[in-house]
Amino acid sequence: MRTPQPLPTSLLNTGFSVAEARALGVTPARLRSGDLFTPFYGVRTVRPPSSIWERASALAKRLGPGKAIAGIAAAQLWGMPVPRRMQHLGSDLEVLTSRSATRVRTKGVHSRSIRDELFRAVSVRGVPIVQPTLALVTSAVHLDVEEVTVMLDSLLASASNYPGLLLRARPHLRPDDLGWMLEDFHGLAGARTLRKAVLRARASVESPMETVTRLRLVDAGLPEPEVQPWFVLPNGEEFRPDLGYPWARTYVDYEGGHHARDPEVFANDLRRERAIRDAGGQLFRITGSDLRGERLRALVQSIRRAIASGQSQSTDSDRP
Repeated sequence: MRTPQPLPTSLLNTGFSVAEARALGVTPARLRSGDLFTPFYGVRTVRPPSSIWERASALAKRLGPGKAIAGIAAAQLWGMPVPRRMQHLGSDLEVLTSRSATRVRTKGVHSRSIRDELFRAVSVRGVPIVQPTLALVTSAVHLDVEEVTVMLDSLLASASNYPGLLLRARPHLRPDDLGWMLEDFHGLAGARTLRKAVLRARASVESPMETVTRLRLVDAGLPEPEVQPWFVLPNGEEFRPDLGYPWARTYVDYEGGHHARDPEVFANDLRRERAIRDAGGQLFRITGSDLRGERLRALVQSIRRAIASGQSQSTDSDRP
């Protein structure tokens, strides 16, 4: 069996278009060799793409002006908190095109178009991606209200607690921006879900599960808790639980796996819980299993009792 002719070194690191290879003197027969892969029509790679970035980089070889990766893939590339059920490497990539550009029609690609003045994209690591707001908007059609709210909260957050979020500045959006976002994109698929999520999104959130906790407590009938409320001890020391009802001295902290794995974090959690309790408050430390089914119902009942008790104590302390 004849060894395939070596490719130009400029084609070895990422995918390349057939047209690019032909311009460098690669023959059609070489482009049909079994050692090359065809992730998309007109594109070749030296190995099968094994990540969302590699797939997007390969497809980028076919994307000219007015075309960019959009939807769930764009949200993933930006590092936004995309639900696991949507993180399928084999799923079609979505491409958004401006109306004046030719839509991409090939296997493995879902194409949508938008008015030219609304098309906003940047190049990240050589891949054209719609800007984060447009990534969120084009993802909404695939998600439910809770999932869109989680992603929207990440763009409103000023904290650096969202790992992998590739934003030059935080927050990327401010609450005042949400009105024009709805107005600009009201005609796109998923706009109804986006509108509902805007009503439920909050600034200053510090993690995806903090959003999920807040939404599920409210959906279960509790008053909406404040986000990152301050709790000040008599000695002046300050804490900021994830969520809380300061008027009832009741607070909630969501604890991910790192809380248990990191001894220092675990010790600080215990110290904070004792300090809040000693100051007359209650802190509920919860995990993901507390946000489903019977455990969620039990949690809601406990928080409701704590709120009632905290309100009663506050009222008694205010009496002369």
